[in-house]
Amino acid sequence: MGRIFNKLVLFLTIFSVVLATLAPAMATGPSYSGLSNVNIPEQTVTIIDSDVTVTNSDGTGFGSGYIEFNLSNSTSYDDLGIQSSGSPTTSGAISVTGSNVYVGTGSSTVQIGTINSTYDGQDGQKLRIDFITESGSVPTNNDFESGDLTGWTTDTSIATVPSTSELLAIMYQTVDGNPDPVGGYDLDNTGDTITQVASIDTNANQGTYALKLSNAGAHSTQAYGYVWGPSAVSSSFTADAGDKILFDWMATNDGDWYVAYALLIDNQNSGSTVLFADQGSTSSWQTEEVTVTQNSNDLQFKFIVGSYDASGGQAVGATMRIDNIRAMLVTDSVVTSLARSITHNYTDGSPSGTVTSGRTLTINAEDADSELSSTTTTLFVYGDAPVFNSGTTFTLSENETNQTMVFYDAQANNSDGGSDDQDITYSITGGDGQSLFDIDSDDGEVRLNSVGVNTLDYEAKTSYSLEIEADDGQAVNGTTTHTITVNVTDVISTLSIGNVNNITCDWGRDFNLNHSILATADPANGVSLNYNVSWIPDGNQGVVDSGDTEWHNQTLSNSTVQEISVLLNGTSTDSSAVNDSDIFTLNITNRDIIITSDPEPSYSVDPGTLVWINASAKGEYNETFVGNAVLTLNGNAIGDPKTVTDGNVSFNTTRSAGGTYNFAVMFYNTSYYYNTSTNRSVLTVNVPEESDSHNRVSTGPSLDPATVSSTDTSVKYVMGGTPVKFDLSGGDDPVMAISFDAKDNEGLIVSKVQVFKERPSDVPAPQGSSYSVMSIDVGASGTISTHNADNIQIRFKVSREWIEENNIDVSTIRMSRYHGEQWNDLPTHQEREEGEYIYFYAETPGFSIFEVVGDEVAETTEQVPASAPSVEELAEEPVEEETPDTPGFTAFAGIVFVSLAFLMRRK
Repeated sequence: MGRIFNKLVLFLTIFSVVLATLAPAMATGPSYSGLSNVNIPEQTVTIIDSDVTVTNSDGTGFGSGYIEFNLSNSTSYDDLGIQSSGSPTTSGAISVTGSNVYVGTGSSTVQIGTINSTYDGQDGQKLRIDFITESGSVPTNNDFESGDLTGWTTDTSIATVPSTSELLAIMYQTVDGNPDPVGGYDLDNTGDTITQVASIDTNANQGTYALKLSNAGAHSTQAYGYVWGPSAVSSSFTADAGDKILFDWMATNDGDWYVAYALLIDNQNSGSTVLFADQGSTSSWQTEEVTVTQNSNDLQFKFIVGSYDASGGQAVGATMRIDNIRAMLVTDSVVTSLARSITHNYTDGSPSGTVTSGRTLTINAEDADSELSSTTTTLFVYGDAPVFNSGTTFTLSENETNQTMVFYDAQANNSDGGSDDQDITYSITGGDGQSLFDIDSDDGEVRLNSVGVNTLDYEAKTSYSLEIEADDGQAVNGTTTHTITVNVTDVISTLSIGNVNNITCDWGRDFNLNHSILATADPANGVSLNYNVSWIPDGNQGVVDSGDTEWHNQTLSNSTVQEISVLLNGTSTDSSAVNDSDIFTLNITNRDIIITSDPEPSYSVDPGTLVWINASAKGEYNETFVGNAVLTLNGNAIGDPKTVTDGNVSFNTTRSAGGTYNFAVMFYNTSYYYNTSTNRSVLTVNVPEESDSHNRVSTGPSLDPATVSSTDTSVKYVMGGTPVKFDLSGGDDPVMAISFDAKDNEGLIVSKVQVFKERPSDVPAPQGSSYSVMSIDVGASGTISTHNADNIQIRFKVSREWIEENNIDVSTIRMSRYHGEQWNDLPTHQEREEGEYIYFYAETPGFSIFEVVGDEVAETTEQVPASAPSVEELAEEPVEEETPDTPGFTAFAGIVFVSLAFLMRRK
């Protein structure tokens, strides 16, 4: 027995030596978590797994290693790639430029690897990202494996600690020995009893040794207070922006809570960063990752330990350990971000009708010390869901008994290149008619079953629904449901109304209403046709045999113009019969007016000549026209309408202004006729002209001086294609200037503004309070208007005194033009206010008599109805050429000629 025991001891000793020898070779390398099976649609770039995590637990990082993604049974349609971030500088964001792979630092990007030129993930290749070899300096004695404090400066007599927002955020404010939110922070060792010790310790996280900072056995001068120290500062080292430096730390309770405080000091850029400030009872080893924010050749780590009197007994003490300071660009978080950015795209639309599915995706990762590990997941690529190509309804009668007839044929394809019914199985999966029908699973043919034969009853239920499912066998996105409506028809007698058409007829004329009604399946009793219009007689057809058609014919007339919708009901006294109804439009229209005599088509007269416009008309059916007529000028009604009793009408008028006028007579009867206008009668009123031997000067007429309070004139040469402005600002009248853009050459033109002492007796007053009434002419009447000028504007001013005395609302001030025997308000705009006046400009189509008016502030303006009756479809007032219509033209022309001679002599 003793010999057996000795052999066993020897065997275990040898096994332990071998196991210790093999331990480095059995390192597991990086580990993976959160990796799940994934379903990916075809022809879509999809991230494979956004939850996977890659961890290198030995803390050596991945620099000079790689990560690789390999899809089994891949084809040339399988592409693996990297999803590049739209914000590449964001911390941790992965981006790709060409074959280079980068990670964001928060302000820029740094390269972490390169896509392997052979394994680039395209056309079925696996995807490998080779990480770059990490570089970057670290402090002297970064892992403390020298067994001493070489390269580190310790301070075991700390009196105070740097106050930062990060430190204050984890501390308690203390007053009188008690935590107090309104008290102060204990940031120094005043009055405290403390022994600060900095040493090397064998309780290490990596290797043999670690830095130990301890103040065990300390005593706080106040309850719930703090003690601080010692600290340790590393040697200087160099790093670039984006470099990552990691270290391990832990803190323990050696009398009371610890405070662990770490800073990165940048001597070159005169700044420091709090890496962490932590307070608690005890912590285990943990890794802190530091990202350098800017290039520096003089960086130092500073570690400080403190202790908090959490119990209030004033005995305190804590220990903090630091180990394994290392430079690491490709960290766990960087590799994890990269793994979460890997995409797959199945580039084919699966013309064969199937897709490659259910492949194994293997992830291999090698870390910085060549430790290799792998993990797998399953990747399913699925095509589009089936697509139905058949209808959504079918119909059968309630007494149907045929169980072999195909009432509906479901047709679907797999939408990946297959034809209808190929690789598709069908089933009825729902609907309230599911139990009444059967379906062939291979071809989708739907038939009535025995349950349906005994169930269909129109009086109980008129329709059912069926939910038919097509399945192409894919694990994902493999089914589509199609809802069918099954309509059940009745077999009893039904009524059908026929020959229902819309009818249009002029008032007072006969029209025919001929409607039929048909009975189907069974005879119908007490059949009648009823109209919802009182003056259309109903019909009673009595008994209508099955298949027979009965008619209700009548001739009617109506003398009221109207368009009505008529409801026609066909009913039976049989309660089981199906009644019918229809709607038609009955349109009793106006008659046309036939012009039998037009005015004389064209003639010329001198200004002021009395002319007659005569016309005759009759009704569409040769009846004497009785109604109204009105004279129109250029399509606008003028003067009072006249009553027409025998179809004839006469109007007379005079035109004092030269030019061309288009007169017509419009006949109308608002009750029974459409408005109709005669052909136009063109009247030409002769225009006098005057000229001298040198230049033609165009001037408007002069008014009787007894009626005028002031006159202002200005002379300009008008040339086509140029802007023209007559400056009248030196006068006493309100008009400051007249301007327009000339289209044609008009030669010398005289503009004249004559302000009336009072409004002429033949001119009615416009709406509003009057400021000034005046006659404005630019050349002879009609010389300038919209036919030969654009942008015609009149600038004028209104005194503040008049506005205030008359309580005028400034926004209502406008210029109105008297033209075509009516006032028309012109578009008026306020330009500015200056001194005692407010300045405006108005837009006008021509020149005649104008009046500046405004409304009182409290006044409510109402539209005054016109004296003539309203006539439909009258056009807007067109701009017409104007000709001289005022005496005194010759006298004023003489004045202009003298002025012209004076101007020519000065030249």
